[in-house]
Amino acid sequence: MVLDLAVLVLALVALAGSCRALVAFARGRRARRLDHVSSPVAVVVTGDPEHPPASALVRSVAVSEAGTPTLLCAAHPLEDPRSASALREASSLMDPARVLVRAADPPPRVFPEAWLHALAAEAVPDDARVVVFLDPCARPAAREIAPVAAAVAGSEVLDAAGACPVAAPGTSGPLGSSLARLIADLAPLLVAWYGPAGLLPPCVALRRDALASALRDPLSVNRPGIAMAALMSTPRHRAVLLPLSVGTLASGGSRSLRDALSGHLSVLARVSSGRTLLLGLGVAAFPVSLLTAAWSGSTASLAALALAALARALLAATWTRSVQGGGPALAALLLAPLRDLAGLGILAGALARRVVRSGGRLFQVRRGGILVPAGREAGEGGRGGPVRSRD
Repeated sequence: MVLDLAVLVLALVALAGSCRALVAFARGRRARRLDHVSSPVAVVVTGDPEHPPASALVRSVAVSEAGTPTLLCAAHPLEDPRSASALREASSLMDPARVLVRAADPPPRVFPEAWLHALAAEAVPDDARVVVFLDPCARPAAREIAPVAAAVAGSEVLDAAGACPVAAPGTSGPLGSSLARLIADLAPLLVAWYGPAGLLPPCVALRRDALASALRDPLSVNRPGIAMAALMSTPRHRAVLLPLSVGTLASGGSRSLRDALSGHLSVLARVSSGRTLLLGLGVAAFPVSLLTAAWSGSTASLAALALAALARALLAATWTRSVQGGGPALAALLLAPLRDLAGLGILAGALARRVVRSGGRLFQVRRGGILVPAGREAGEGGRGGPVRSRD
């Protein structure tokens, strides 16, 4: 009886998460009103020797027409020929005046990825109202960046918008595509429980004012990224996840969607352990309730299974169907127990991950989502802002 009641609680947590995700779905549908921005939009791309921006990513930005015009603002370390080569290609595809590249080496105690974000963002012209941050794992189609930027530009009540990651065509095998579908299903639950901070990093658009406040905060360069720093201080009602897809490299390569998700979950777990617990309980609800119902067959266990199935059906009928299509939505519902077990494995791996690597350095993830250098001096907070760079 105790087990049945415990499983019933899990199912109620799952249903609560799905209902919150349903509210986010309604907000996302309302926010998608435009597909183009009639003002400049800056797209920020960064790279380092371990995770250089792919040529496919740079080409997507060059032809995206996310704004009028679209600007590419990029940053990379000085000794990073692969990033420099990929960004030079942008100058052959875009007006060179719209490609703003800075090269400089991050200070020793800051998180390199966030510092490079700040360096690139400082190059954004004053007339660009919206700034889009792309993770190196992103492989967006030409049409996928513009609606995300337009959601922010077209509404005075929004400071941030994101899209659900899917596997870009031809960039991964069946296993990678399945993983991307699982992560796309997790995306609305992350926003449901964590709010704006839950937006996954492959494609996030920010209003310039929200970005400016993050750039003024010296602690931002010890966050996972400048976009994440801005999102952590953004009110829930001023950010939205759109029921739209953005292509990513799901597996393989120098940086994949799984890498981005693992680091993101590791930080979120230190931002709010309570919400992470609720997320884990909700993801576990369907497979646990299925096993309990098959074992005991009690009224409580059957009720828990029905509630868990309803929670999963709500997500499949809304988010999965809109982002991935009817076929993947049906498959997600039929394979929900197995997919949820895989999701639990990913979450458990992220919880166990206390050290992340960036720019060839190791950083510990501390409470509040702060990243400090691993080692004897890791207890000291990282400091330092963008320095004068070589254009």
